[in-house]
Amino acid sequence: MSWKDGHFEFSNSGQEITEDNFTESVASLLLEASQEVDMLSDICSEAPALESKLSLKRPMPGVLKELSPDQLEVVQLTHDWGNMLDLLDHASGSDLVVTEILIKLIEKGWITTD
Repeated sequence: MSWKDGHFEFSNSGQEITEDNFTESVASLLLEASQEVDMLSDICSEAPALESKLSLKRPMPGVLKELSPDQLEVVQLTHDWGNMLDLLDHASGSDLVVTEILIKLIEKGWITTD
């Protein structure tokens, strides 16, 4: 959604579309995505650049069991991938949610950037 230009299309992947697997209108989904892009741009100055390398702080500032499951996922992805772009690509949450979590983990000293 943050691309400035380009093309996309919706296509049926062969799966039957029913009310059970598609409950929102396309317009509603695009509006929600647009709002997330705006919110993400608001916190962009606090977040590492997409090219940034990420690493876990050693020693860690606390005990891993103190972290939420979402925070643990970001810690794991930092360990596994070591950079912002791959972390976002492999995370289960939206870029906005993952970036907010990452910013908090950086502030608390769990993750460092270079």
